[in-house]
Amino acid sequence: MDFRHLFEEKPEIIIIPMVDVMLFLLAFFVLIAGSIFPGSSVKVEPPESYQKSKFRAKQEVFTIVIDKKGEIFVGGNKMDFKPSKKR
Repeated sequence: MDFRHLFEEKPEIIIIPMVDVMLFLLAFFVLIAGSIFPGSSVKVEPPESYQKSKFRAKQEVFTIVIDKKGEIFVGGNKMDFKPSKKR
């Protein structure tokens, strides 16, 4: 009887070391390409801003109250938001 076929290894392709080598080569060429072509970057000047006036917003504190009836008071004054009947 021939038992050699039971002990023969089937060929396998192991790609993990190949992926490691490819990632190393990719990183190597990216780093080298940056030093070979240093002038290929684009120079960008950010926009400048100008303030023409010394306007300062007035900070004012006021309260907004909504009571149980649904009425709205702003700074102690009752606000009426009924729609106008324009046609």
